[in-house]
Amino acid sequence: MRDEVKIGVMIFILIAFILTACSVIGGDTGYSDAAILGSKTWVLISFGTEGQLQTVLEGVEITATFNHDEAEVSGSSGCNHYFGDYKVTGSGLSLSNIGWTEMACITPEGVMDQEQVFLAMFAAAESFEIQEDQLSIITADDQFLKFE
Repeated sequence: MRDEVKIGVMIFILIAFILTACSVIGGDTGYSDAAILGSKTWVLISFGTEGQLQTVLEGVEITATFNHDEAEVSGSSGCNHYFGDYKVTGSGLSLSNIGWTEMACITPEGVMDQEQVFLAMFAAAESFEIQEDQLSIITADDQFLKFE
């Protein structure tokens, strides 16, 4: 009888171990969208309303780097560099204390206008989503900033 109890306990422990291992393997990878957001420097490819997206001017690079540990964001806005703080709550994204350098650029034509549009949209961020290595930042009025 004693051996049967030992075998029963061993089977129970083995089943519990297998179930625990399966839940870890099939469960959450531990990588949140907030961590993925901070995993690289994002480069803006288009902006505007869905269906009417504009591409970034040729020769201009607009970037966003999210420092997950410090909750800070920085990058190039086309001509100038910007910086600030950010907070992620689920798919919500809020930016604060946004500042930037104040250089003037004359080429390519329209770069300063594009920069102002980007900075206004970026500061108005309300949510974000990441799909297939593409980051979309969305404003309250459904404007999109699409990064790769």
